[in-house]
Amino acid sequence: MAALIKPTIVLDWAGRDVTQSLGAYVKHISFSDSLQVDETSDPDTLSITLRNPDGRFLDAWYPSKGDILKAGVRYQDSTWMWGVFEIDDIKFRFAPDELIIGANAAKLARGDLDKAQSRAFDNIALSALLNIVANEAGMNSVLTGEDVTLIRVEQQAESSMSMIKRLASLYGLPVNIKSGTLYMGVPKGIAPLTLSVTDRNRIQKLDLPEVVRGQYTAVKIDYYDQDKRQLIQYIAGDAQASNAQILRLYDAPVTSHDEAVTYANSALKEQNNQSKSTGSITLTATPITSGQEMNFTHVGKLHPSWMVLNQTTTVSDGGWTCNATIGKRE
Repeated sequence: MAALIKPTIVLDWAGRDVTQSLGAYVKHISFSDSLQVDETSDPDTLSITLRNPDGRFLDAWYPSKGDILKAGVRYQDSTWMWGVFEIDDIKFRFAPDELIIGANAAKLARGDLDKAQSRAFDNIALSALLNIVANEAGMNSVLTGEDVTLIRVEQQAESSMSMIKRLASLYGLPVNIKSGTLYMGVPKGIAPLTLSVTDRNRIQKLDLPEVVRGQYTAVKIDYYDQDKRQLIQYIAGDAQASNAQILRLYDAPVTSHDEAVTYANSALKEQNNQSKSTGSITLTATPITSGQEMNFTHVGKLHPSWMVLNQTTTVSDGGWTCNATIGKRE
């Protein structure tokens, strides 16, 4: 039974395996990740509360901002590692004596990714631009969406990460940093999770909404085609939609037919996503990750296929739980 699984916390601190040394001092550890299509997507985060009855974290084990952490859980014959994190928040609590650490997914060259700068890129593939930004920060890059060619991209007094998030939002793709890799799109290779809603050993709570159809079934954009030197209209979605069902977008930031197709379809997808309610689930002793497909059985006429939008996994004296927000999959 899932409820009987007793996980062991795995912890590597500044290159040292401290699983045995500090495992007994971990009161609470939580890991959060998110894959949402907007410009405010948060990085993966880690939070640890350590008991400090003998004051060891005030002296021999004193933490420093910038220290690298690797964390996860070991259960049964499996190990689930959450990634590489960099400590950016430290707080000491007295009565009870505790150390509280906050960390974000590690950026190998944080300054290069976050500093504001101005430059422009012409006739560049989205994957190539993503790779340039990732390499500047000492990271790898992965694009799982359509690799469009961008006629011109301007970065004006903004950080490279802000530029990447802006472009990702334009094309309906999530962005995140995981284990030294800059992702645009949902990471591939995540195994789907199938759950029966009758399995109360794993499901503590589940809310699934009835999905309401969106107001718009088509998107029409106006753009200036630089090659043809004329104003062009393009429509995505239902070509027979009434005016009330068509979302009109003027002065779209595109200059070619291919860009118009990608932009319009992304806008239509965003409208559909906005019209959907989200569900939530709380699981016991079950590893899940954002971007993961989640299929439910025994749900009758309810939509069975969902995707994890964000999740928080918590391991404490009270057990191992996962709380997630889920959205409908098409």
